[in-house]
Amino acid sequence: MKKFQANQKEILCWCSYIVEFDKKTAEFTTEYKVGEKKAKGMIYDNLIKLLPPGTKRNTLLKQTQRARDICKLFEKIGFDKINQIQTIIDYFSKNPNIELPDDQDDSIIDFEDFG
Repeated sequence: MKKFQANQKEILCWCSYIVEFDKKTAEFTTEYKVGEKKAKGMIYDNLIKLLPPGTKRNTLLKQTQRARDICKLFEKIGFDKINQIQTIIDYFSKNPNIELPDDQDDSIIDFEDFG
């Protein structure tokens, strides 16, 4: 159970990172009168200095994109659903051969069923 709570906290941390990253990007574009791409580059430069030696910029870029993808997912389904992740994982783990109907719409799971 502690592992799942840790995963939920990690997801919230990554979402918070993206929110702050976007705020900083907006601040840098205004303060330094640069475009969004340049502002993000400046932020990455600052972040690299704070990370362990040897951390590659490309690794940071990929991790930021993954965090953004996670954040987008929970923006769509609701941040309150983070605590229900394990319920969904458990369901599909216990039912690995579940077949979805051919007429299934865009969403695989009706998240309201878990709410």
